[in-house]
Parts: sequence; C-alpha cells; structure tokens
Amino acid sequence: IAMYGATIGKISILGIDATTNQACAVAIPNENITTSLFIYYLLLSQKDAFIAKGQGGAQPNISQLILKQHEVILPPLPEQIEIASKLDNLLAQVASIQENLEKIPTLLKQFRQSVLADAVSGKLSEQWRKENRISSNWEMKKISDVSVKAKQRKPALDEEFIYVDIGSVKQEKKKIGTPQHLIGE
Repeated sequence: IAMYGATIGKISILGIDATTNQACAVAIPNENITTSLFIYYLLLSQKDAFIAKGQGGAQPNISQLILKQHEVILPPLPEQIEIASKLDNLLAQVASIQENLEKIPTLLKQFRQSVLADAVSGKLSEQWRKENRISSNWEMKKISDVSVKAKQRKPALDEEFIYVDIGSVKQEKKKIGTPQHLIGE
C-alpha cells in the first residue's frame, strides 16, 4: 500500500520476495482469515478512505498506525474466495470492455471515412440510381468550378484561394451560409 504523495492508497500484490522502503506498507494476509487476492480487492475498495485519511501539506501521507487502525468488514473465508474469484472474472470483463471502448474513436473515424468515400464515389447512391433508372454521369470538376469565394484576401505569391472566416459558419447547422451572405461580408 503506497503511503505518500500522489500514489497514496495505491494497492498492488507483490508476487515475489522483496523488501520495501518507508513509502510502502506491506500486508501479509493471515491464511486462516483471508487470502492475498481478497485483501487486495478489499484494500483497493478502500483507496478513497485512505486518501481521505492522508495528513500533511504538499505530500500527504498515511502512517502505518492509521492503516493498522483502519476497520473493514470481512466475510467468512469461503465467501471471500468466491468474491475474489467473481471479481477477477468481472474486472477482466471490465478491462476488455474498456479496451474495446478505447478503440471506438478510431473505428468511428474509419467508418466515417468509408461512408464519405462511398458517397463521393457513387457507391452510396448506386442502388438509388438503379431503382430510379438514373444513369451515372458523374463529371470531374475543379473545386474552384463548384465553389464561391467567400472573401478574397490579398493572395500570397499571386495565388488565388477560397477563404471562409469562422463567422461565416452557422454552428447550429454546421454548414456555410448562403453565397450571397458570404460575399456580402
């Protein structure tokens, strides 16, 4: 159990023989009363209570005396073993779900790009064209042929470009205003 500073109340099971410094407290479970895994989960559930008991200024700490005096409710040993086993399974599922959730922004970005690619290539409206007996006569055009200059700033290096200032964007619709509106500003 970490006892000082930013890591106060952090819990870990040390799976090897080792020594620690004064910043850690070690709890070796009494095998007749509890198990390493149950006491780990029990102490993990108490992290906020340990943090609240922290004393001091910039680097709050909890003493071994505070830790030793901290009271917890302990079920019978067979129930502790069952609880720890269920927690292992459930928390593994939580970790897996969290890993999958972290992938969602990337998946959404890929999906969005795929849908946009299908839309601008004609794949998205292919069935609609078939149902409405419309031939596919897509034409290649330059952006400058299908857009209106919102404002023209002094071109750098004699280049022409399209410029839309942020005030021209209607946030509630996320669309650019009408060409007349943009030209007028």
